[in-house]
Amino acid sequence: MQADIPRTTAALRALKGMQKEALLQGSLQHPNVLGLVGAVQQGHAFAGFIMPFCQGGSLETALRELSTSNTSLPLPQRVRVALLAARGLSYLHQRSIIHLDLKADNIFLEGPLLTSNGADVDEAVGVKIADFGLSTTLQPGQTSVAVNQGRGTDSHMAPEVRRGGNVSTSADIWSFGVLLWELVHQRPPGPDDSTGSNRVPIVPPDCQAAWAVIMKKCLRIRASERPDASQLVQELQQLL
Repeated sequence: MQADIPRTTAALRALKGMQKEALLQGSLQHPNVLGLVGAVQQGHAFAGFIMPFCQGGSLETALRELSTSNTSLPLPQRVRVALLAARGLSYLHQRSIIHLDLKADNIFLEGPLLTSNGADVDEAVGVKIADFGLSTTLQPGQTSVAVNQGRGTDSHMAPEVRRGGNVSTSADIWSFGVLLWELVHQRPPGPDDSTGSNRVPIVPPDCQAAWAVIMKKCLRIRASERPDASQLVQELQQLL
């Protein structure tokens, strides 16, 4: 019987975490954030979330499929995907939510990235931020919160998250900069695509100048020097 106690405790802890995630995601209502229809619980075990169906799958998968077919996402579509993601991120930050795992694999599409008739992304596909399992919410009056070292995905992790300690919404801005890198290369960055102990992605020398400027702003080592999400929305809108 004693051997079952840790498993039961772990199961209850996991259930509590999933319930917290469900409450958070269920409270979010924005065109660029994936909502929650419901959650399924079986006894003390969590069975899964019920979420709106996104026909286009994850952004990471869609980008990989484009690369496999030797197709590059045109700049206008790339900008619109980034803009819609920035709008979703701005909404989260306005609600004091730090996502802490923003990446192409956690962004879902309601339709294909490219359509046969060349329709704009705004019309052809919805872009939605998802997966709030690592997210944290700032309390009233807080501007930062302590997190465990290495929380999130290594390739998208802000330096302050990598070290552990207090982090702010600026941690998501770093991850957004890596997302911009993903939209150019159509894959996540690997160890050879970054420099230094902070794993700073190397900005592609041949990418559009204004895009590179925004990316570099997001990837500033000092969190206080990065733009906020609302500024990213404004700057990306200017690229359309």
